[in-house]
Amino acid sequence: PKTVQATRPKTLAWLCKEINDIFNEKTEADRQDEDEGQQTQAMNDFLMELFLKRYGLRRLAELNLYVFVITIKEYYQLNSLVHSMARFMNLIDEPKKKKTHGDHSKEESHDIVPTNKCLDTSYLTA
Repeated sequence: PKTVQATRPKTLAWLCKEINDIFNEKTEADRQDEDEGQQTQAMNDFLMELFLKRYGLRRLAELNLYVFVITIKEYYQLNSLVHSMARFMNLIDEPKKKKTHGDHSKEESHDIVPTNKCLDTSYLTA
């Protein structure tokens, strides 16, 4: 839909608040699961359920999750909280060690990669 194509990332301040809210809700959900003897959910599964609960309709949940992901993509290299969230969501590859002269190793940069179908929102632009 055109609404997705016209969607822009939100502000860093919005994203940091959103991430803090999500971490708080995830912590509470994990605590509840542990109290009930249940296995805790993976972050991506939790996020999909959280967005469905927040927005009710699957289409709205997916659209808002898409905005969340593109906003992470915009800021993950600039902010450690956002970078941590991207890692929890498996959106970035772990850095690979590169051998350099003198047997010193150097980390390559992180790249955003689509690693989970529920977070691959490219189909929304079709």
